[in-house]
Amino acid sequence: MNLLLLIGKIVLILILIVLAAALLVLLLVLLVPIRYEMNFSIDDPEGMQPASEGTDGNGENGENSALIAQFDRLASKTDADLKFSWLIRLVQGELAWPGGFGLTVKIFGKKLDLSEKFGEDSDQEAPDNEAQRELDRMRAEREGRDGKTEGPAEDAELLDGSPASEDASEKESSALETDSLRKENSSGKEGSSVKEKAGHWLWNKIETIEESVQAFRDTAVSALNRISDIHGFMDRETTRKALRRLLQVVAKLLKRYLPAEWHVNGTVGLGDPAYTGKMLEVIGISLPYTADHISITPEFSMVRCDVKGHARGKVRLIFIVFALVRAVLDRNVRSCWRQRQDLLSALN
Repeated sequence: MNLLLLIGKIVLILILIVLAAALLVLLLVLLVPIRYEMNFSIDDPEGMQPASEGTDGNGENGENSALIAQFDRLASKTDADLKFSWLIRLVQGELAWPGGFGLTVKIFGKKLDLSEKFGEDSDQEAPDNEAQRELDRMRAEREGRDGKTEGPAEDAELLDGSPASEDASEKESSALETDSLRKENSSGKEGSSVKEKAGHWLWNKIETIEESVQAFRDTAVSALNRISDIHGFMDRETTRKALRRLLQVVAKLLKRYLPAEWHVNGTVGLGDPAYTGKMLEVIGISLPYTADHISITPEFSMVRCDVKGHARGKVRLIFIVFALVRAVLDRNVRSCWRQRQDLLSALN
């Protein structure tokens, strides 16, 4: 009997130790913050002159190509990185750019470079490149033999190894059948009078207009019904209170998780004084929130983006748990969740 009690005590102690360890790990995950730090810079001190309208003779297409070229130029001058750490830097990592994103994680002093695993996918694309080269070689041989340029349909034939003559014969036979049908239709139409042709044409037009009007009416009625159902759902008192509660929860989360320290400074020019002035107008409107964080010097005559930015903050998962619990305990949110089928039926 004493032996059984001793075994029971040992098992109970082991269970309590496991539960305490699990509780400790859970508290560490929820309470210890994940700290992050972001840095980015666009090194463009020289800038460039704005592209004139229709520089390549293509009008709007020319402007779009010039805009894409400017974005590509700025992307090549951009550097960015995101560093994060947890539990006194026992777990830390970095996400960096340019040249594609690279990810490294350091766990208990052991560094793991996950970007190398992502790079292994590029090796698997080698067979596709070889197949493309083989397709180009076979296409070149056929073009030299037939004297015509091959299209996507002929590419499939080259890869499958099927002869092109079968497709050509099928096309010729279908063309002959189409010509014969056209001749029969034309012979039949010649026997009809001009009045019958005009009557058929007018009747077809009337039917087409009626179908279009009916389709437009059905679409409009369906849209109005959906809008009415959505408005009815959103106009409920419980829905308004639930949305107000959810907005409060999201606002609190953003206040806790957005960077506590951040700043952006540099010189920016959009190549057009009007656009640059609009940018300054937006910055001025947000001045009560960004006065100590954003310092931008405008450049009115050039396209230039010489900017540096820094942000630092922390994330505690316990606040997400609290927010979810508060939302679940709110009776208005629960009521809207139970009535979500009404909204889904209105949207569908």
